[in-house]
Amino acid sequence: MKLTNILEYRRTKIILISILILLFTYIILRLLIFETDPLIPFLSSLANLYLLMIEKLANFFLHWTGSLVTIENHKLILNNTLLDGFIPEIRFKKWMALFLFLVWLPKTSIRSRTIITFFLILDHFLVVSIYNAVGAHLTGSEYQNYSILSIPVTLGLLSLITILFFWYKKNKMAFLTGLSKLKINTSLLENDLHVIIVIFIYIIASNFLFEFFEFRLWIKFLFTSAQKILALFGYEASVEPYYLIGANGTISMLKGCLGFQTIFLFAILVFLTGDKNRLRWIYLTIGIIFLNFVNIMRFVFLFIHIQKHGDYILAMDVHDMYNYITYSIVFIMWIIWFEKFSDVKPSKSR
Repeated sequence: MKLTNILEYRRTKIILISILILLFTYIILRLLIFETDPLIPFLSSLANLYLLMIEKLANFFLHWTGSLVTIENHKLILNNTLLDGFIPEIRFKKWMALFLFLVWLPKTSIRSRTIITFFLILDHFLVVSIYNAVGAHLTGSEYQNYSILSIPVTLGLLSLITILFFWYKKNKMAFLTGLSKLKINTSLLENDLHVIIVIFIYIIASNFLFEFFEFRLWIKFLFTSAQKILALFGYEASVEPYYLIGANGTISMLKGCLGFQTIFLFAILVFLTGDKNRLRWIYLTIGIIFLNFVNIMRFVFLFIHIQKHGDYILAMDVHDMYNYITYSIVFIMWIIWFEKFSDVKPSKSR
């Protein structure tokens, strides 16, 4: 799929022109009329109102289950005492934006899109209320194991995607036709059951299973490998569970730094877009090994930076920079896969 092909699509031109006009109008109004940004406070007030409504339903669930905790204006109260540890929030914002975009992208009836939008928002309201109720209850109890929150998170995402999947099944032809006009090959989506199963596995693995496993062996492998590479550069380091210890500073590692979701997403996309089993598994294996090597080198350079400067603030900048590098590498590996090896090729212009 080439950018020029997308830009040739009339509907895409209209959308891009509309966005540019709105953006230009907003900039002019912001510079010449409004003294402060009018948009962000307005959106924040809408989000705040939505969260207050969610908290009302969460309080209903809390009282229904006999919990003594209540949520008042984004704060947790137990026996007139303010609780810390959990902050009510709106989960799945990015997911909802993506789902609503997918719903309104194809040229289906307004009635159909309105109905599915209603059910998505209703389901989102319900699952986020349950999530906040569970978080509030855990904060007010002796058993404050917040890993349990992965259960409503996982079930919430699965329910939202299930609703979207049933809508897709009903409007499959319109959706695929809309994508084909953008010169996007839709052969991957034609085997929709295969795709939805893989998506379900990804959500369960990255949200539920990820919370209940510590991955100690994986963390030890990464730190031990970094230790051996550091020795080649003349740096002494010792490895303890979740720590790479040096004379002038220590790196601690949480399982979130493993890049589990990134590696899993890379593997899924390669798996779904290849039928040549031997080539597919070779590329998957090489890709996963390479991504782990990139992660090891991130710890090596981060450790060296701390030993030289002892500055954890700048060290976090280095940490974030390597996150962006990793995302770029994954993107490049996807491009190589799609251009050279994948069975899903860009559609030809007709």
